[in-house]
Amino acid sequence: MPWATSSSTPRPKLFPDPVGTVLLKFSGHFWGKPEAAADPSRNSSTKILRPLLGQTRGGSRAFEECLPCRFGEGSDGESTVICHVVPYTVASGPANMAFDEALLEIVSAGGSQVYFRTYGWLEPTLSLGYFQPSRLVREDPRWRGICWVRRSSGGGAILHDRELTYALAVPAGHPRAVLPQALYRVVHEAIGEVLRGWGVEARRRAVVPADGRSLPGPRPFLCFADRDPEDLVVGTVKVVGSAQRKRSAGILQHGSLLLRHSVITPELPGVADLAEVPDDPQQWSRVVTEAVVAALGMHARPAEPDPAIETLAERLERTRFGHDSWTYRR
Repeated sequence: MPWATSSSTPRPKLFPDPVGTVLLKFSGHFWGKPEAAADPSRNSSTKILRPLLGQTRGGSRAFEECLPCRFGEGSDGESTVICHVVPYTVASGPANMAFDEALLEIVSAGGSQVYFRTYGWLEPTLSLGYFQPSRLVREDPRWRGICWVRRSSGGGAILHDRELTYALAVPAGHPRAVLPQALYRVVHEAIGEVLRGWGVEARRRAVVPADGRSLPGPRPFLCFADRDPEDLVVGTVKVVGSAQRKRSAGILQHGSLLLRHSVITPELPGVADLAEVPDDPQQWSRVVTEAVVAALGMHARPAEPDPAIETLAERLERTRFGHDSWTYRR
C-alpha cells in the first residue's frame, strides 16, 4: 500500500462526537456547545493568538459575532451566505482527500452551501497532484517509507507534515468562484493579513520585485519548490500554496500554510522558522478560518455533524483515494 497506518490506530471521526470537552473545541466553541465561546479563558488557543484577532480585513468583527446570523440574513439584515465551518480534525491521507472531495460533491449538487475546514495529518504524508506520475515517488529514495496519496487537484506534490491545511468548497455561482484566480487571491491575501498581524511580511509573489516569474524548464516535483504569481511568500520563501479541483457546478480549493520545515524536506522552511510565531496548527486554525470567511464576505457557522457527508467521504476513501487504481493511475 502507498500509505502506512497502524491497524491499532483508530480511524478519527471526521465529524467529532459532540460528547467531549477540550479535544473537541474549535474556534472558541465546544462542538455542539457554542455558548462555551463566551468564556475565552476556556480556550488556550484564543489567548495565545489574541494579537491576531481584529487585525484581519482591517479589523473584522470577532468570529463569535458572526455565528447567530441565519442563512440569507446577516446581522445587519442584508442578504448574506453562511459558510459552514467544519472543526479541525486529524486523519490519514486518503481520509483527508476523501472528505475534501465529499464537500465538493455536496456543493456541486445544488443549493448555496459553502464549506471551509482546516485539518492535520496522522503522519507525514506526500500528496501528489492529479497529473503527476507515481514513478516519481517510487524512483526517489527520499520518499521510501513515506505515506502518500493522490489528490484530485493539480499542481505539485506537497509533503504534509508541520503545517495547517485548509479546504474550501463553494458552488460555481459564488462571485469568487467565477474566476478561479480570484479565489486563490482572496484566500491567500486573507492568510497574508493574519501573518502580517504577527509581523510576518507575507506577500503575493507577483508583487515581490524580480520574483514573480515562473521557473524556466520542467516544473519542480514539490509544490513549495515551484514558483507561481499567486504564491504567498516571505521574502522569496514560499509559505502558502494552493491547488484547485473544478467542476461545472462547484470548486474545491485546498492548500497548506507551512509552519515549520520537515526533517524530510529541510530546505522548505515554515513561518515559525522565519519568525517568532507559534507552530501549533490548531492555534492557527481559528484565526485563519476567521480571516478567510470574512474575506469571502460570508458569515461563519459551525457545521452540524452530517451522516450523509461522512458516508460519502467513507465511500470515496474506500473506492478512490484509498485504492491502488487511483493512487497508481499515472
